[in-house]
Amino acid sequence: MRKLPDYAANVPFYLLVSIQCRGACRARRWAKLVAAPPGVPVRTGLPHPGYVAHCLQCGYVATDNEAWVSP
Repeated sequence: MRKLPDYAANVPFYLLVSIQCRGACRARRWAKLVAAPPGVPVRTGLPHPGYVAHCLQCGYVATDNEAWVSP
């Protein structure tokens, strides 16, 4: 497993997802889920409405969970 960057190191592992940030970053970044994930739907890319993640670098709010990837 690869090491997480410093900005994501203190976030509980089960709340981390990798997103394509469309905010100031404009790159692949680690984000924190607002609520604990339901399990398989969010983590396999199946649409699961109501879940959002905040980019840990710029604060962008991602709602397009079809492309999220868990560590």
